[in-house]
Amino acid sequence: MTRALNIILLTLAVLLLGGLEETAEACRCSQVHPQRQFCNSDVVIKAKVVGEETVYDGTFPVSIKYIIKKPKIFRGECQEVDAVFTPYSSATCGVRLQTGTDYLLSGYMDSDGMHISLCGFNVPWNSLTDTQKLGVTQHYEKGCECTIQTCFTLPCESSDPQMCVWTDMVFGVQQQADHSSCIKRDDDTCAWYTSPQQT
Repeated sequence: MTRALNIILLTLAVLLLGGLEETAEACRCSQVHPQRQFCNSDVVIKAKVVGEETVYDGTFPVSIKYIIKKPKIFRGECQEVDAVFTPYSSATCGVRLQTGTDYLLSGYMDSDGMHISLCGFNVPWNSLTDTQKLGVTQHYEKGCECTIQTCFTLPCESSDPQMCVWTDMVFGVQQQADHSSCIKRDDDTCAWYTSPQQT
């Protein structure tokens, strides 16, 4: 009986792992401008990762809890954030962070705390361009009421005065993603703003 139970459990484990392999590419994220990721997030912070723990549901790992310190909050209202959670598997959009590294982290809050995924703006702080750092600290919030429309083929035009057309996909460069923010101006229209040091 014990041997039969072991065989059944082994078979279930193989099927489960096989299913995970089949869904290994299940995480799909739309390519969006970093400002859109910022504006779509409940919480955006800068923090240093100082440790990690695997969270289990019974015997199966379900998420990773990253312990953070000195969070600086750029967006959202949260009293205290000392950890962020992400799915355990990259197939379910789990993010892998390195201990000792400062990150820009974006996600949502629930009763457990802050949650992040591969579809958010979660990158090492030092990998951001100067414009992206200014965007996070100053400019992105000013354009959250604007729409950033991705253009895939020419011509890239819009008649909506509150829309910025994102053309990086057309030209195959990260120009606007790396060096521009979509800002709402005094006349209630939206336009790309490029930081002076990037001109």
